Amino acid sequence: MLVSCDAKALEWLVATWLSKDETATTEIINNVDQHTDNQIKFKLPGWELAQAGKTGEKEAKDGRLIAKTFVFRLIYLVLAIHPFLEKNIS
Repeated sequence: MLVSCDAKALEWLVATWLSKDETATTEIINNVDQHTDNQIKFKLPGWELAQAGKTGEKEAKDGRLIAKTFVFRLIYLVLAIHPFLEKNIS
């Protein structure tokens, strides 16, 4: 193998860079797990376990997956409608 890399969170890094979002940039620098953070903030299933650091429990993992799915859908929705917004709202 010539090159090996981890593209984990690449979409989040790119969205943060493109948007110049200072909060997201700070969270990335501070190694915040946005999915678990959102799980706790929005009180998704397993949030109490996640807050207690028990992220390995099934309920905590399920809730984190819900938070993760939400973020991905939000990112890709914005990317999908961006050309429409740019063209029609100015």
